[in-house]
Amino acid sequence: MQDRSGILTNSPLAYTLASIRFAPWPLLADKFPLIQDALRDIAPLINQVQIQVPAAGPSGQPDFTTSRLWIMLSADRSFGIQFAPDQVLVFTRSYTSYAEFEAVLDRVLTELLKLARFIDISTMGVRFIDHIRTDSQEELQKYVSAELLAPTFEGFEQLGGSSVTSYKRGDKELRVRYTNYPGHPSISEDLMGLLIMSQDPTVGVKVDMLKPGEATLDMDAIYQPAKPLKVETAAKALEHLKALHTVANDFFRHPEVFSDYAFSSWKGENVK
Repeated sequence: MQDRSGILTNSPLAYTLASIRFAPWPLLADKFPLIQDALRDIAPLINQVQIQVPAAGPSGQPDFTTSRLWIMLSADRSFGIQFAPDQVLVFTRSYTSYAEFEAVLDRVLTELLKLARFIDISTMGVRFIDHIRTDSQEELQKYVSAELLAPTFEGFEQLGGSSVTSYKRGDKELRVRYTNYPGHPSISEDLMGLLIMSQDPTVGVKVDMLKPGEATLDMDAIYQPAKPLKVETAAKALEHLKALHTVANDFFRHPEVFSDYAFSSWKGENVK
């Protein structure tokens, strides 16, 4: 069987994200300049966004409160950190190894906890989005497990499809979305806003559309503790994030998800 370990020369990985949601910390708005100053060597660009969040009004009718969030970006905009009063999210389009990604997470959490002292975490997640590119639908079938492919029926031409499945390993949940639909965006709708805010406004928003022979595999590993997890050091949060990375990574490298043929191609070996 094809060796699936190690860094893939032609990795299909397009986006990597890590998210931590915690009990709101209203002082973030006041303290954010200190966080920004501590991290601007790796993320010098900054955007501030105001969003309206629905809340129940006194008459039972929907009401809205305004919330602010900040996005810090690397100079080439391939990496970013999003801060909100109840969340920190780190994302990159230039992932090389989890060790490097974890080093950034460590810095971000350390700076946040210096000022917040602790956070009560409700949800943590690590998410990988792979964009599989082949020359045709027939070639794609050599890469992907039959369990992920959309079923075919005689007399009907298959245009494409999408499937969403949830799995569990221990106290971690893995949500997997597979999409093979030419003309469909190569990124999920829930990430569209983040993508727009991270792109250069002078260039405009560019979203790749899936072509025939292309698909995306979106793996979102999630941990929701039974009660809020009080975290005072970055190490405690990083332990859970690494476990989530392992869950998603093990699924991607599982022998029944992608073929040996696919991994040979991604490792840069000649395949026929």
